[in-house]
Amino acid sequence: MPNAGPTSRKATLTEDCMASRRKVPQPPVTTTPRTPIAPAPWPEHTLAPVPGLLAINPGGDDAYALVSETAAPEQGPYRLRRTDLVDHSVRNGPFFSEASLAFLVGDLWVFGAFDASSGQPSARAEACEVDPGTLSVIRTLDLPPARPADGIMALAAGPAGSIWIGYSQTLLRVDAATGTVLDEITVPSGLVVTDAAVDPAGQFLYVSYAHNVGSPSVGAEEGAVVYEYDATSGQLLASTMTGPVTDSVAGASLVAVPGGVWASFRTGMAGLTVLLRQGNLAPIGGGTGDAPIGSVFHWMMGASVVYGDGALFLAQEGGLVACIDPRTGQVRGSETLPNTPEQDDAISVITVDGSARLVYGGDQDGVITVTPPASCWS
Repeated sequence: MPNAGPTSRKATLTEDCMASRRKVPQPPVTTTPRTPIAPAPWPEHTLAPVPGLLAINPGGDDAYALVSETAAPEQGPYRLRRTDLVDHSVRNGPFFSEASLAFLVGDLWVFGAFDASSGQPSARAEACEVDPGTLSVIRTLDLPPARPADGIMALAAGPAGSIWIGYSQTLLRVDAATGTVLDEITVPSGLVVTDAAVDPAGQFLYVSYAHNVGSPSVGAEEGAVVYEYDATSGQLLASTMTGPVTDSVAGASLVAVPGGVWASFRTGMAGLTVLLRQGNLAPIGGGTGDAPIGSVFHWMMGASVVYGDGALFLAQEGGLVACIDPRTGQVRGSETLPNTPEQDDAISVITVDGSARLVYGGDQDGVITVTPPASCWS
């Protein structure tokens, strides 16, 4: 561009006057479109190193982990550990044989169905309620044995201060305040529970099952189906025996949202994330096998999904993070988080803090926050 100083301005005025006196028509003014400005990457910030990260409480600025005392092989018992995300102080709790952790109904739940010493599936299923402040055990639930034993267990927050617990051929609703069993659903013959989720309103329970192709005592999973139940009474409302979920290698991970449930499952080395409509579980959004691998809903190796404050977030192992309309599957935005060749680019999304407009997750460095653009939120 010409210098915008007095000389160039004077030259322009002189040319305009001469043209006016000669009555020469002026050529139309043309402009060159500017190159669109690329959107800024989603800011990522590492809060604290937390090995074994499994649960985060944004309101309390705390992260929780179950840490193995052995390195090779990594196995139980596991030490419960809380890390303050502000000052990085660490508090150690008791040891557990279970290796799964969830933050539900205001408390921590440590659960699993694995033998601590061997790392193999166990018929003994355990679920312990833990005070998130003191890390002391509030109660240990008395649960039926896991038959067949396959090592898979799922917990989901239910209505009225209850939790749904699913594993093997067991599906129970328990009062979180007393440990009393409120409801029980009969699992269909030949199927085993692989995950459970309840919608934000606490009305609908979604359960993913796999076919047991193992023995009656030791399970092995194949394929997947999804059932929908009334979250209070346990009445069956819908099931799907066809569609993309049935292409699963073994079960599906579920995230319930208003109007349906998102199911993520492996089809081999790749996998899909799809949206199933509440009421009939018809696929209405998300991925198909025809979509290119590496697109938002068709990923390699693994993906994690979390819902909060009107937005769904999906993170792939390759570092791609996307925000999605939870009701329609429309992608509102996506970003591949930066990494270096020395870093593992796999991240997982764990929870959403809608008031702060942050997504909490974990990577090899520990707890991270990602700040999505404003367009991600409803």
